Amino acid sequence: MSRRREIIDIYELKVLHAVVTERSITRAADKLNQSQSQVSVALRRLRTIAGDPILVRGKRKMVPTEYGLQLYEAADFALREIQFIAHLQHEFDPGHSRRIYRVGCPDCISTTFVPRLVALFRDAAPHATLECSSAGLTFDYESALQRGELDVVIGSWTSKSAQLRRVPLFEDDTVCVVSDDHPFARSSPVSLDGYVSARHLVSMSEDSHHRHLVEQVLQRAGKARNVVATIHADLAPYVLVSSDLVLTTSRFSAARYVQFQRLAIVRAPARFGRVSYFQWWHERSASSKEVRWLRDLIAKVSHSLFEASVHA
Repeated sequence: MSRRREIIDIYELKVLHAVVTERSITRAADKLNQSQSQVSVALRRLRTIAGDPILVRGKRKMVPTEYGLQLYEAADFALREIQFIAHLQHEFDPGHSRRIYRVGCPDCISTTFVPRLVALFRDAAPHATLECSSAGLTFDYESALQRGELDVVIGSWTSKSAQLRRVPLFEDDTVCVVSDDHPFARSSPVSLDGYVSARHLVSMSEDSHHRHLVEQVLQRAGKARNVVATIHADLAPYVLVSSDLVLTTSRFSAARYVQFQRLAIVRAPARFGRVSYFQWWHERSASSKEVRWLRDLIAKVSHSLFEASVHA
């Protein structure tokens, strides 16, 4: 005869999540606004049901067991789903929202896009929290959206997943950045032959989308560029200002660079074209009023950036 499975209630899920997160019964009790005895009783019951201590003493602090971490991941997902259901029961007002909103954004546009998004978000939802994380070319954004780790991802990728939805946001030019006394500064746009004959600087992190586009175009043309150095994006303007190197990047990134150094933005070879950016979300959040509001906010920022670029 099979043993009847014990039922874990929402409170116990919250206790499980809190004690593993905080690694402390005392801090978990404070976080839940409960007494230590209440949390201890719930933890004892969880240990009995799980047949596992969940949290054990380490050298300096409590540490979760391997099974405890598995339970934590399941509890984290379940609590997110419960929160989603609870929010559906009432009209959404961003001014009263206390939700954490999570957005993935590529580095090449984040320095321009994120400050405007944060400003609008802060005014519209003063009690909520916005978390923006980097989403590069190799970032597994599909899994992050599916697991609920991100609400929206901004990117230029393509996907065949039937569970993902997208809408276009904007297009970004591919440009060259050079010192203001570089020969390219007086010849815009740069010809493809001139581009190939130049010496190039490559950003290892910020320009992955545009870098991928450039390499595709050059490969199809049977050409290659002479890359002298590959560095972190933040160092690029300081290298460019005192060299004859050429950096190929997005116009958003280029606009930031020329604010700090004597640099020039030059139109890249016409074949490089433009990169289209979209905002992506998962089917699981398609009817969420909170995520829909966040998407509208992102679209508003995108529109303002487009208007600014038109009048620049």
